Amino acid sequence: MTPGGPIEGIGESMGHVDVELRADGEPVAAELWARYGDALRLRVGTAPYPPSDSPTAALACDLGAIDEWPRGVSARLDLEDDLIASGKHGKGTVTIVNESDERFREELGQPEVGWVFEQGGTTPVGAFTGSIAGEGRSIDLAPGEQDSLTMVFGTAACDPSQGYALPPGTYEVRAELPAAYRETDESEMVPGPIRLSDPAQLRIVGSDG
Repeated sequence: MTPGGPIEGIGESMGHVDVELRADGEPVAAELWARYGDALRLRVGTAPYPPSDSPTAALACDLGAIDEWPRGVSARLDLEDDLIASGKHGKGTVTIVNESDERFREELGQPEVGWVFEQGGTTPVGAFTGSIAGEGRSIDLAPGEQDSLTMVFGTAACDPSQGYALPPGTYEVRAELPAAYRETDESEMVPGPIRLSDPAQLRIVGSDG
């Protein structure tokens, strides 16, 4: 549980202890499994440890339906570091720009969470699996104004057959920006639109750099 280490969470369940590790935490998971065995329920990235004989795609990577931005409104993503070791988490900034002729208002939050895609892809291949303490953010932009939000992303593989972490290569990151629930004229609460930022290029390297 050292700062920066791969263990992200520990909890108690009926008959075992749950331990969640970042996608680069397989060596630690192996050590814990050798010491405690099935007294633990381990998860590395999006998948259980030990790995399944027939892994399936992670439900944690289900992006769902995406909405378009209003005409003239866009979201630019700038990564804190565009080179990251496989299995690690990264950070960035999303800047929403209103170049339309109308005011843009939305209830969002921060940090937002980003997804990793193959270059030009539309289906996530990498996910963030850590815990975050988010806060609401009201965006209110007159024409020509902009505002920024923080974001985090991870490199846990969505396809466990690849291993727990995405292999080295060049990818794209997009931030997911879900709007808050809103009330309809019939007083029904419905989800707000979910939009993506523009892509930012990311290079993933092996853990040895």
